[in-house]
Amino acid sequence: MVTVREGDTVTKMPALQAVIRSQIACAAKGNVTAQRALLKLVQNIEDARARTTGQTANKKLHRDANEMSDKELMNILRAARNDKS
Repeated sequence: MVTVREGDTVTKMPALQAVIRSQIACAAKGNVTAQRALLKLVQNIEDARARTTGQTANKKLHRDANEMSDKELMNILRAARNDKS
């Protein structure tokens, strides 16, 4: 467990959760390396879920993030952000 400060709030969380939060923050700020890593993580999670449920993984994320252009990556991130709104 690590202690994370967010403004005035202090929270304890697993180190992996803190790392992923940091990765998301970097990706949201435009760090392309963080964006690619985050997309790869989501892609792996969706592939694993599809294997266990027998469903098809998200076709947009099926390609390797390293083979996508920056524009394609940004479009996927924008669409994901809009889906959560």
